[in-house]
Amino acid sequence: MCSILQAALRTNSFHIALRHLNHMKERNAVSSYKNTDKQNLLHTLALHTSGNTQLQLKVCTVP
Repeated sequence: MCSILQAALRTNSFHIALRHLNHMKERNAVSSYKNTDKQNLLHTLALHTSGNTQLQLKVCTVP
């Protein structure tokens, strides 16, 4: 599931990332996820995205 989130963030598909985040039951998996470069999803969000700042903030603050 986290690889889907990473792909969505890299392609600026924030609506897809938000939909998956809102449907995840295991939130701990998201916070502990690391990619092959040992970066978490916030790194991916910061490094590979641009554009819609409001949606970026929504992705960061999903409860």
